[in-house]
Amino acid sequence: MAEQLLTRRSEAPRVTLKVQRVANPSAASPWPRRLLLLLAVAVGGAILGQLGSTVLSRMLQANGAGGSSSIVTRAMSLAERQAEIEGLLLSRDSSAALLLIDDALAHFPNDPQLVALRRRTEDELRNRFRFQSFELLVAKRNYAAALALYDEISADSPYRHRAAQELPVLRARYVAEQIEAAQIAAKLGQCAEARLLASRVQAIDPAHAGARAIEGSCGADSTSSRKP
Repeated sequence: MAEQLLTRRSEAPRVTLKVQRVANPSAASPWPRRLLLLLAVAVGGAILGQLGSTVLSRMLQANGAGGSSSIVTRAMSLAERQAEIEGLLLSRDSSAALLLIDDALAHFPNDPQLVALRRRTEDELRNRFRFQSFELLVAKRNYAAALALYDEISADSPYRHRAAQELPVLRARYVAEQIEAAQIAAKLGQCAEARLLASRVQAIDPAHAGARAIEGSCGADSTSSRKP
């Protein structure tokens, strides 16, 4: 029995030593290895980035040295570029056309045909903006402003043709709006305002019966009011 107790006591420190060895603080930490790995990845990425920048720079230099070659079009000659630009203008893609024109001017500086195409494309972009504003004004029932903006669209622009398709209905609504306002002004005795509104209608339709009636009634009222 005593021998068994001695045996157990002698084994106890051994168990403690084993636990201490497992939790040995002198074991190597994983952080230095992780830090080295991160540094290696960062350095490798920087090297690859620099290599990619160098390759891209050489490609752009080679493209510029090619004379008429471009990264935005396959057209090589000036005539091919102009034909491509004209096609974009016909399809009403003025933004893409302007991009190709600027690229062409970089290879053929101050070419008079390209300069004229650029001016024409800029005008068409303005016409597109006016047409979009025109449609917005019509949707908001601001007929007077829509008619004024219609006159600013270039006569030879496709957008003028598109706006002209809405012109009959637009004018009819504008005339009805002005006549209604003129009739109210005439009933209230505001003849100056009534005649002004009637004159706007006559500017569009000189033979408009309602505008003539307002002119006649206000003219008669003003004449009778001046009599002693």
